[in-house]
Amino acid sequence: MNRPDSPEGVGGAHAVHRCRVAWSDTDASGRYHNSAIVRFVEAAEAALIREHGIVGYFDAAPRVRYEVDFASPLRFQQEVTTLLTVERIGTSSMTFRFEVWGEETDDQPRRLAASGCYTVVHMPQGEERASAPWPIAWVAALEPTQPADGRGTKDMGGDSFSEELNRVSPAALPRMIQRAISLIEEHTAEPLTVEDIAEAVGLGVRALQAGFRRHVDATPMGYLREIRLCRVQAELAEADPGSATVTDIAMRWGFVHPGRFAVHYRQRFGESPSTTLRS
Repeated sequence: MNRPDSPEGVGGAHAVHRCRVAWSDTDASGRYHNSAIVRFVEAAEAALIREHGIVGYFDAAPRVRYEVDFASPLRFQQEVTTLLTVERIGTSSMTFRFEVWGEETDDQPRRLAASGCYTVVHMPQGEERASAPWPIAWVAALEPTQPADGRGTKDMGGDSFSEELNRVSPAALPRMIQRAISLIEEHTAEPLTVEDIAEAVGLGVRALQAGFRRHVDATPMGYLREIRLCRVQAELAEADPGSATVTDIAMRWGFVHPGRFAVHYRQRFGESPSTTLRS
């Protein structure tokens, strides 16, 4: 039976790990422990991550689900080939599919020993939240291609994130996010939309949003609101309460809904905008 280069039907980034069944992998009869499969797969995962130049992955990607089907035994000193492929990348999760093959011996042909899949979740060290979006550069390196049956893609809607990443190098993305930040800070009072910002910096909307989540920990429009709030607060603090009004200053900085603005302002600064104006 011929051995494929990656698990059947999956076209993502993949790695191949070859080794032999060690004595510590077996029981008294010389047959492998089931836990040895996990060790072989972990070695393949380490090879895949290393080959793609990803740093800090294992400290931030714990497994949350693991499924395995055991097909045939492996014996002490038998050659083993493990195939690992990225099947799907979600916003903060990633699913791998694997096959572990026992190579041909004097008394048996090459056979599939085990196959399965597992899922990891991105949980950066020091983050208060349970999970976080994958770094854009990691997605660019590992995102699966589109196989014939439609599996193994990251479904981002009509604006294809994978196509966007193919057009833009990972190293350029932080610079493009910085351009978006500069655009927001220079045109804060203008009626900007996320589509306007994305078009101005040459990114799709979803790529822009993903870049902001990764590098700014906010959405583009959330960052715009933050800058607007700070500009309003600075102007209110310097304004003459006898001639200036909260509504006029807020509208000048793009806040067209007074009630909604007042809620955001209190949440941000711990006081009402009228209190800032009077102080």
